[in-house]
Amino acid sequence: MSISDEKYLVYGEEHDPDIMRVEYLQTALEISDMGDAAILLLNPQILTMEGEWEAWFFASWLPGTKRYPSFWEMMQSEHQSFLDLLEDS
Repeated sequence: MSISDEKYLVYGEEHDPDIMRVEYLQTALEISDMGDAAILLLNPQILTMEGEWEAWFFASWLPGTKRYPSFWEMMQSEHQSFLDLLEDS
């Protein structure tokens, strides 16, 4: 069953981690080692207006995948997560 762009191209708080196009795994570029039961991938099938590849974050503790429009946005989100952890401690 094909997932519409309307459902697929949702990021941020409204993103559903269960929505992904498994067929994109065939061309995804692994950009990390499998560390701490997590992996980072870049998806060349979905591009931003600037030509950046969509970024995926998989981890054993997530119910699916976190997808971001670009590597930059994924790194910004991860950085904010670390800052939030520091603030909470």
